[in-house]
Amino acid sequence: MSRIPTLVVDDDATMRLLLERLLSRVGYAVTTVTNGTDALAAIDKTPWDLVLTDKNLPDLSGVEVARHARTRWPGTTIVMVTGFATAESATGLMGVLDDYFEKPMVLDELARRLGQALSRRRGRAAAAGSHQAFPPPAVVAVLEPDPEARALIIAVLEAEGLAAAGPEAITTADALILSEKASSEAIERAIWEQQATRAEYPVLVISRPHSLRGAQSAVTLWAKALLTYPLDREALSAAVKQLRPATAPPAPSA
Repeated sequence: MSRIPTLVVDDDATMRLLLERLLSRVGYAVTTVTNGTDALAAIDKTPWDLVLTDKNLPDLSGVEVARHARTRWPGTTIVMVTGFATAESATGLMGVLDDYFEKPMVLDELARRLGQALSRRRGRAAAAGSHQAFPPPAVVAVLEPDPEARALIIAVLEAEGLAAAGPEAITTADALILSEKASSEAIERAIWEQQATRAEYPVLVISRPHSLRGAQSAVTLWAKALLTYPLDREALSAAVKQLRPATAPPAPSA
């Protein structure tokens, strides 16, 4: 079984050694660099399967490293580690990162989450490569336990010509709106499974203001938008419009 080409970017020698030993033990071929400049050079040279970067580097920010890696190799799995995570910083990396960790990390948990992130990214790439059509969504699963917020979501969906369904529709709906209040590890796993098998399964996340947990969910679920309570109808309507695919893949040749 081939090992997974992995770039670790961290200026802390102890952390680099720990990550290299841990990941090498579980099937990763690890290359380490100590700063953002060397990371960009390595990214330009090699199509890494996984880039694991610290946020705070001595020259460039890990955010710059992550954005460069996503632009250069769209199919790469990118994970960031930081000593001080905020909801705002995580939100700013939606669409760039596959996961986002705060130090101190439990290394075994990190290895498990890296495996999940790789699996999700590969599944999504395979689904996108299947040239499935991206039909406009018709049914949206709504996981929102607050009656007032749920009523507003349903009203906005209906105004956009969409039907709302409950949590039981995760596997059959065309898109999903997830409240942090309703989220759980089991629900996120179910969403990941859909994203790994469909060319398009758009998600919106709603969280408490400044909630790191909500922002991390938005990052790992590749959310189209992150909304916060109390819900604003205009912002919600704009976010719901993002559930519609902007482009569709080309139809397969006859």
